[in-house]
Amino acid sequence: MDISFHKREKREEKTVKILGWNTLHFYPPNNQEIADFINIKNADIISLQEMYKEEVGLHSLFTSLINFRKDDRKSLNNDHLFLTNTDIKRFFPNYKYILTSQDKAILSKFPIEFISEEKLFHGFGYFIAKIKFESQEVYFINAHMPYKFNMTFGYEEKKTIFDKLYTDIENLKGKKIILEGDFNAAKSSYFIRKLFSILKEGLEENKTGFLHTWHNAFPIWRIDYFFHSKNIKCVRAEIFDPQNFSDHKGLITEIVID
Repeated sequence: MDISFHKREKREEKTVKILGWNTLHFYPPNNQEIADFINIKNADIISLQEMYKEEVGLHSLFTSLINFRKDDRKSLNNDHLFLTNTDIKRFFPNYKYILTSQDKAILSKFPIEFISEEKLFHGFGYFIAKIKFESQEVYFINAHMPYKFNMTFGYEEKKTIFDKLYTDIENLKGKKIILEGDFNAAKSSYFIRKLFSILKEGLEENKTGFLHTWHNAFPIWRIDYFFHSKNIKCVRAEIFDPQNFSDHKGLITEIVID
């Protein structure tokens, strides 16, 4: 397997290229096209959300969720909805990977180890992995956080999972941390403002234009972020066009590993 560090001409620094993206629907017949689209980016680490295996209409699925009782929502966490290990090996043969039983995956050209996971219904939550870059370790958190569906699942549930995330970040204090994902929250929200107070954010550090990542109902809304601890330097960050594969734009970042 070819692992090549990216070198920036001006800085002459070793960097690691990271792709983060909510794919919306990773299902046939588009799954090979989506995999090809991701692979051509040649990222060292790939962090993905909404890795659906079968053709599931998300609009109808989310609409039905609104009317579900909490106990009924558990029935949606079926592994057959999502990509399998066989799928990942076929689509991304050059990567080591962690694929959760819900909807998230981290693929890495470097050694990767699963640490822990916090789950909500229908794939929401986050998981933590440890990636080893030569002699250094980075804790990578892939997050897909909930938004408010109705009065029975709303602010308190969202606050609970974010509070768990803040605690996990605090417990990793002094370590190198990357937090990437779909947070379903605007920059002005309490949840994101708190993350900005404890971590740095790659796109804000490397502004290259208008920052918006979700163009479904709110074309100017940003809900996807690339946070990192202050002991990591992000030297490049940009948003890429999803080519009609998803309602989310993707993130490409490069970090210095030494």
